[in-house]
Amino acid sequence: MDSSMQIFKGWPYAYQEVEHCWIRMTDGTRLSARLWLPESPKCEASPAVFEYIPYRKRDLHRARDEANHPFFAGHGYASVRVDMRGSGDSEGSITDMYTKAELNDAVEIIEWIADQPWCDGRVGMMGTSWGGTSSLQAASRRPESLKAVIAVCATNNRFEDDIHHMGGCLLTDSIQWGAHLPAILAAPPDPDVVGSNWRKLWLDRLEKITSPLENWIEHEHRDDYWRWGSVNETPDAIQCPVLAVGGWVDRYSNTVLNLLAKSHTRCWGIVGPWRHEYPHLSAPGPVIDFQGEALRFWDRWLKDIDNGFDDEPRVRVWLQSYDPPRDDQRQRSGHWIGESEWPCENVTPKVFYPSSGRLLAKACRDSESSQVPINLAVGLAAGDTGYMGRTGGLPLAQQEDDAFSLVFESEQLEAPLDLVGSAFLRADVDSDERVATLVLRLNDVPPQGDAARVTYAVRNLALDEAGTPTQSSNEPRRISIEFPNTAYRFAAGHKIRLAISSSYWPMI
Repeated sequence: MDSSMQIFKGWPYAYQEVEHCWIRMTDGTRLSARLWLPESPKCEASPAVFEYIPYRKRDLHRARDEANHPFFAGHGYASVRVDMRGSGDSEGSITDMYTKAELNDAVEIIEWIADQPWCDGRVGMMGTSWGGTSSLQAASRRPESLKAVIAVCATNNRFEDDIHHMGGCLLTDSIQWGAHLPAILAAPPDPDVVGSNWRKLWLDRLEKITSPLENWIEHEHRDDYWRWGSVNETPDAIQCPVLAVGGWVDRYSNTVLNLLAKSHTRCWGIVGPWRHEYPHLSAPGPVIDFQGEALRFWDRWLKDIDNGFDDEPRVRVWLQSYDPPRDDQRQRSGHWIGESEWPCENVTPKVFYPSSGRLLAKACRDSESSQVPINLAVGLAAGDTGYMGRTGGLPLAQQEDDAFSLVFESEQLEAPLDLVGSAFLRADVDSDERVATLVLRLNDVPPQGDAARVTYAVRNLALDEAGTPTQSSNEPRRISIEFPNTAYRFAAGHKIRLAISSSYWPMI
């Protein structure tokens, strides 16, 4: 165990940094951990913060680890960063994301941390993306020592709100991630950490490595494969306090409000304009002091400090407003709003009726049908496939895609209209093919300037709302398609445009 002492001015605690520590699982597999241990003047044990991901603590995510964990150690928390089995410097192998073995390891590590002499028995778990999802999954198992969770850019619904599928359609990002993940896992452990046995560990890892892409493609609807690890399936399972954080340009942004809507525990949510990253490091801005927010949360639930966090709004979201569309945006227009509960009484449904190219405030007596064009060019203005909201990948002006779509447009709004939460389209659909796709886009159309995409939804018509296969029928059927959650203000004088297409490359 290699260690060194660090002292930072302005932080209450000096801390000891342990570069490498083995944690032995019950099956004998050793997982590699890096520790930051605060030095208490009274030699008292501390609560612990635990992050658990497969992204190589020695190199790939080292800079990010060193931005977060020393901060918590400097404020009185033992901070623990563990490479999942089969990754980085840990032994074993990974066969897929979110396996039972992975979750069992997480629960074991939590109890191992709680039993260490430097821990007072209280553990918080945090992470972004895979790490945030693992934190929610571990919380659903209710390990005795896990007292609170911070989940950033996580998913609670693996089929609908992950990188793999959306509305039952395979996302092209699933292919990209299916190639990227095995490359990360195939990299060798560091000889300076694991010693002369590194080559044997590496060869054993390479021999057992698999590509989980086959599973992601094979399971085309919401079956037991996707239900496993989706905490929305058992909303009552999580009982410890949760802080869920997301960003509007991230594919995982749906999770925060959906998690709060089903939660029966002490759960808070923050959604800003950010991409797939911790929100003090992300873009578009404005950023927030995420570390300070996390510290207040840990102080309340791991140290029992009455610091007012209980009184924070249960939901804080960045209410976006119109910006001229461009692929790279540093700052997002809008302002923060807060709600004491979710769903909240302040949200009043607003209904529009599509008819003859218009979105009407009142229903027409005579119903009419409209045909969705088939044009594979739709999606040229979608931006990067980037589920992470990558720099340079934001959606462009929507006129080009709208020209090849079925379009319905409202009159100019007489007053601002806020969309907070999710919108729905309910329609009767008649298709000559059972396997077909509908893509919906809600766009903001200013009096002058380019149309901006606000949100979009897709549906594989071979599946129903629950993601299960539908019965073949030649008769029209009523469908309901839900858009992902968002928070957006359509300004007075602007129009709302609904654009419908049958494809959306390169997204799906």
